[in-house]
Amino acid sequence: MEKLDFIERKRLPGNARTVSINLTQKGKTLVQKLLPIAAHFEDMAVAGFSKAQLNVLKSSLESVYENLDMLETEVNEILQKK
Repeated sequence: MEKLDFIERKRLPGNARTVSINLTQKGKTLVQKLLPIAAHFEDMAVAGFSKAQLNVLKSSLESVYENLDMLETEVNEILQKK
Protein backbone atom coordinates (compact mmCIF):
# COMPACT_ATOMS: atom_id res chain seq x y z
CA MET A 1 0.00 0.00 0.00
CA GLU A 2 2.94 2.27 0.60
CA LYS A 3 4.21 1.70 -2.94
CA LEU A 4 0.76 2.62 -4.25
CA ASP A 5 0.85 5.84 -2.17
CA PHE A 6 -2.16 4.90 0.00
CA ILE A 7 -0.19 5.02 3.25
CA GLU A 8 2.97 6.63 4.55
CA ARG A 9 5.23 5.39 7.31
CA LYS A 10 7.17 7.74 9.55
CA ARG A 11 9.50 7.01 12.43
CA LEU A 12 8.53 8.87 15.56
CA PRO A 13 11.11 11.33 16.87
CA GLY A 14 12.96 10.02 19.90
CA ASN A 15 11.88 6.40 19.33
CA ALA A 16 13.45 4.73 16.32
CA ARG A 17 11.50 1.51 16.89
CA THR A 18 8.06 3.10 16.67
CA VAL A 19 6.57 3.69 13.25
CA SER A 20 3.49 5.80 12.61
CA ILE A 21 1.36 4.63 9.68
CA ASN A 22 -1.08 7.11 8.19
CA LEU A 23 -3.31 7.35 5.17
CA THR A 24 -2.17 9.70 2.45
CA GLN A 25 -4.67 11.93 0.69
CA LYS A 26 -4.88 9.29 -2.04
CA GLY A 27 -5.64 6.68 0.64
CA LYS A 28 -8.31 8.86 2.23
CA THR A 29 -9.93 9.39 -1.16
CA LEU A 30 -9.99 5.63 -1.76
CA VAL A 31 -11.56 5.01 1.66
CA GLN A 32 -14.31 7.52 0.88
CA LYS A 33 -15.05 5.68 -2.37
CA LEU A 34 -15.00 2.22 -0.79
CA LEU A 35 -17.03 2.87 2.38
CA PRO A 36 -20.40 3.15 0.58
CA ILE A 37 -19.62 -0.01 -1.41
CA ALA A 38 -18.68 -1.91 1.75
CA ALA A 39 -21.84 -0.67 3.50
CA HIS A 40 -23.95 -1.87 0.56
CA PHE A 41 -22.29 -5.30 0.65
CA GLU A 42 -22.94 -5.53 4.38
CA ASP A 43 -26.58 -4.53 3.92
CA MET A 44 -27.01 -7.18 1.23
CA ALA A 45 -25.28 -9.85 3.32
CA VAL A 46 -27.63 -9.39 6.28
CA ALA A 47 -30.81 -8.58 4.34
CA GLY A 48 -33.81 -10.23 5.94
CA PHE A 49 -32.18 -10.69 9.34
CA SER A 50 -34.08 -9.35 12.32
CA LYS A 51 -32.31 -7.20 14.91
CA ALA A 52 -32.29 -10.19 17.27
CA GLN A 53 -30.79 -12.45 14.59
CA LEU A 54 -28.09 -9.88 13.86
CA ASN A 55 -27.24 -9.72 17.57
CA VAL A 56 -26.93 -13.52 17.73
CA LEU A 57 -24.81 -13.54 14.56
CA LYS A 58 -22.51 -10.83 15.91
CA SER A 59 -22.11 -12.63 19.23
CA SER A 60 -21.44 -15.95 17.49
CA LEU A 61 -18.83 -14.42 15.17
CA GLU A 62 -17.12 -12.75 18.14
CA SER A 63 -16.92 -16.16 19.83
CA VAL A 64 -15.43 -17.72 16.69
CA TYR A 65 -12.87 -14.90 16.52
CA GLU A 66 -11.92 -15.40 20.19
CA ASN A 67 -11.57 -19.16 19.65
CA LEU A 68 -9.32 -18.63 16.64
CA ASP A 69 -7.26 -16.11 18.58
CA MET A 70 -6.72 -18.68 21.36
CA LEU A 71 -5.81 -21.30 18.77
CA GLU A 72 -3.25 -18.95 17.24
CA THR A 73 -1.70 -18.47 20.68
CA GLU A 74 -1.54 -22.24 21.21
CA VAL A 75 0.04 -22.83 17.80
CA ASN A 76 2.64 -20.13 18.45
CA GLU A 77 3.51 -21.71 21.81
CA ILE A 78 3.92 -25.13 20.18
CA LEU A 79 6.13 -23.72 17.43
CA GLN A 80 8.34 -21.90 19.93
CA LYS A 81 9.00 -25.18 21.79
CA LYS A 82 10.43 -26.82 18.66
